[in-house]
Amino acid sequence: MTRFSVQALGGYGLTLSVARVVHGHLCQGGVAPLVLMGSEVDVMKLRSSLEIFLGVAPSADKTFRTQVKETLAVLDASAERARSLS
Repeated sequence: MTRFSVQALGGYGLTLSVARVVHGHLCQGGVAPLVLMGSEVDVMKLRSSLEIFLGVAPSADKTFRTQVKETLAVLDASAERARSLS
């Protein structure tokens, strides 16, 4: 990972912490993404950010990568439920 990408992400440690908290709420706590984030736009921003983080995360960091993938799966499932209701 380049120095620029770490700085652009606000520091890898901070990224890990935020991803861990979000994963805990969505995947372990069962909080709905819209409830956690407050708006559909913020849910979309979360998804976009997680995809970026996943793209630059070291492949050796299996825990982080697994947590991000699980979080993205919850976001996908929530979006699918919302589409099916409309």
